[in-house]
Amino acid sequence: YTVERILGGCSGSAVETIASGLANPSYSDTSASGVVTYGYRVRSVAASGECAAVPSTCVEASTTGSCTAPPLFGGIASAVSAGSATCAIELAWPAAQSTCSSTVTYQVYRSPDPAFEPAPGDLVASALSTLGWIDSSVSDAAPYTYVVRAADVGNGSVEGNSVRLSARATGPLADGDFISGAELGTPILS
Repeated sequence: YTVERILGGCSGSAVETIASGLANPSYSDTSASGVVTYGYRVRSVAASGECAAVPSTCVEASTTGSCTAPPLFGGIASAVSAGSATCAIELAWPAAQSTCSSTVTYQVYRSPDPAFEPAPGDLVASALSTLGWIDSSVSDAAPYTYVVRAADVGNGSVEGNSVRLSARATGPLADGDFISGAELGTPILS
């Protein structure tokens, strides 16, 4: 059997597998946060690990104790060049929902590797309370990939979405003089 847990209850979208390979049809979730409602469903799986069945009907449960759950957050929504004379990339994301009724802040991770897993060395901004940030420490036309994560200020938990967006900083478009040909006497177009 495989046990799946859904943060926020059966209608939530944050599904995680919390146990797999179970031979016994019972399981105790000892990692559940207090104060939070979870949805649970079970799948039977062949011994080979293939051919998982349709999940069971979802049931909801909650527990008492300290709230240790991370915020609910979908990740970064956009990363675009600021188009300014100085190189910058503008990032934006939707608001996270606190599961523990405390303040949420955001952490921005950046890497030139489009498949990076955020690590402390990739953190370029933290404790942000806004729904966007401008990264002005980038090089012209170099590719950068970003991950934004939400953190619960009260319990210190950080959610682990893996949504990545990439962008390159470019300057503004400008009018200029262009030569229409390579021959002498060719007019200059403005």
